[in-house]
Amino acid sequence: MQSQILQLVNPAIALIFAAAFAALWFGDRTKRHTAILAAAFVVMAAAYISFHFNPDPDGVVPTVIMHVLTSAALAGLMLGVCERVGARYSLVAAAMITAGFAVLMVLTSGAENHMPRIIAGNTGYGLILALGTQSLARGSSRGAIDRLLVWMFALSAAQFFVQPYLGAIIEGPMTSSEYRETSFFAVVTLNLAVWSMMLAMAIVAACVVDHVANVKTESETDGLTGLTSRRAFERDAVVLIDNARAKKTPVAAIVADIDHFKRVNDMWGHQVGDRAIAAFGALLNDAVRNGDRVGRIGGEEFCILAWDCTGHKAARLAERIRADFARAEIEGLSEGLHLTASFGVAECCDGEGYGRLFARADAALYRAKANGRDRVEGQMPEKTVAAIADARRVA
Repeated sequence: MQSQILQLVNPAIALIFAAAFAALWFGDRTKRHTAILAAAFVVMAAAYISFHFNPDPDGVVPTVIMHVLTSAALAGLMLGVCERVGARYSLVAAAMITAGFAVLMVLTSGAENHMPRIIAGNTGYGLILALGTQSLARGSSRGAIDRLLVWMFALSAAQFFVQPYLGAIIEGPMTSSEYRETSFFAVVTLNLAVWSMMLAMAIVAACVVDHVANVKTESETDGLTGLTSRRAFERDAVVLIDNARAKKTPVAAIVADIDHFKRVNDMWGHQVGDRAIAAFGALLNDAVRNGDRVGRIGGEEFCILAWDCTGHKAARLAERIRADFARAEIEGLSEGLHLTASFGVAECCDGEGYGRLFARADAALYRAKANGRDRVEGQMPEKTVAAIADARRVA
């Protein structure tokens, strides 16, 4: 009775985690790897059932069926985990390993000693996991949870390589049915249950961490432009200016606003207005460098913080964006009609924080609008005017 209960533990664990990954997939169907993991754990439960409740443990056909199911479950598990981090896993290689060791299991089934067959099957499982572990280690993500998964899968592969040899040494030659009656097999089954639960919990934890990170990213990202939202931008701006002050590096702010935007919405509709905002956001994103920050801080208002950038260089950058936007084609506008934008520029002064820097750049923006729009204004007239004149000549 106790042995039957123990045999039910592994398939029950697999089905519980299959349900957990299915729930994660239904919560966000863009995460294909959670659907793959759910399917892998269902197949794993089927593999456990075929193994523990096989009426003929010594038979060749049921053994090969169990081998194929187990290999498919492990390959699916590795495929899902690798896809989560953008790594490639070769199902073709896994299929070749499965087929090759299935042939070995058949060839070694004729003898009364089935330990070579058990070793062949477990070696195949270890190779499938080792192949996935190698791909996972080369994956794009390098978080703590990912490093933990690499080590756990590596240890799982090692167990499949080592345990059957230990069984052969400790228990000696025997059939598969005799092997299942040994205390060593009971220990292996219990160890597999505990280890499978720990591994599955680690994978679930990794998927939950991904989900939390995605929610945070979405809350800090403007859905229309893909730029940073106002709150996240202002938080990053404070950090960037503090770093610039510590490193004595110049920082400049560019505040931009699409001209007559309300008229665009009124005359051509909000869809055209959304396209204009998206196009302007794309221009800003393409214009900045990795160390810069750019965000949408209002309806049609944007801000750039340019790292290691003086005011007159920022003015040239703003002028280049202004000229590009004035030439941009916005779908839905009347033929030949182009939108414009106005810009205000300010360089960060000693001891100045983000709030004051933004206020000066915003005041320059209002001057640009008051002076006719479709222009750049700054707080360093001589350098700014010269920079803008140069940029206009280049444009």
